[in-house]
Amino acid sequence: LRSVWDDVIAPSSSELDIRDEDSLARSIDELEPAGIINCAGLTDVDGCERDPQAADELNGFAPGRLASRAARAGVPLVHVSTDYVFSGHERRQLHEDDPLAPVNRYGQSKARGEGLVLDSGAKALVARVQWLFGGDKSDFVRFVRGRLLSGQEVPVVQDQVGVPSYTMDLVSQLAVAWRAEFTGILNLGNEGEVSREGQAQQIANDLGCTGQFRSVTWLELGRSAARPRRSVLDTTRIRDLVAASAPENAEVLAPWHEAQRRYLKRIEQETNY
Repeated sequence: LRSVWDDVIAPSSSELDIRDEDSLARSIDELEPAGIINCAGLTDVDGCERDPQAADELNGFAPGRLASRAARAGVPLVHVSTDYVFSGHERRQLHEDDPLAPVNRYGQSKARGEGLVLDSGAKALVARVQWLFGGDKSDFVRFVRGRLLSGQEVPVVQDQVGVPSYTMDLVSQLAVAWRAEFTGILNLGNEGEVSREGQAQQIANDLGCTGQFRSVTWLELGRSAARPRRSVLDTTRIRDLVAASAPENAEVLAPWHEAQRRYLKRIEQETNY
């Protein structure tokens, strides 16, 4: 499935600033892309509270201008968004067409970006994701693994529930949606839900560790921005797309703990080289 991205050009933020409309226009003209995927964003939730203007520009207005440029060029666009456009729901999963109700400036700026992209006239897909792990740098899984293996206490937020999602699986899910020429809003993610403490305990189990966990609040971690307590995205649409177009690749819809186990094995292989 990932072969659809074989010819991707991924400029860094220093090479292409999506806030610079002239630079965007030149890049689109020069590269003549078959499609655009916007992964740029200010994801520091508390940083967005401190600098809401920067959040609005990078997460809201810049994606809107990018989408307008894509529309003029006749190029399809994927814009990556977040579960933080919702306030969460205590009992049920959140559907793509549920009303937006962000509780912080990060979510507000991402909601603005979604609206501007969808209203741009571009052939656009807004892909909502949450609780990502799978990069080469620090994420929650790498953080917890490092603390456990070094015998350190692990602080974990006690009152937040979501769906940990493996970026490699989401890339494959997105490839299915791309090939199906899906437009509109699409929730991506692995299956299931868990608290942060439950996720950390699963990491300990997979590593064969007896971890020491300390329940904390976001405020105790020095992070004052409000977060949705339970924001579990409903992924029925992407599951239906995979079932219809690539049923042999059901692994990309695996439960979060199975995906997390694959990631832990990948990290172990990296550290053994």
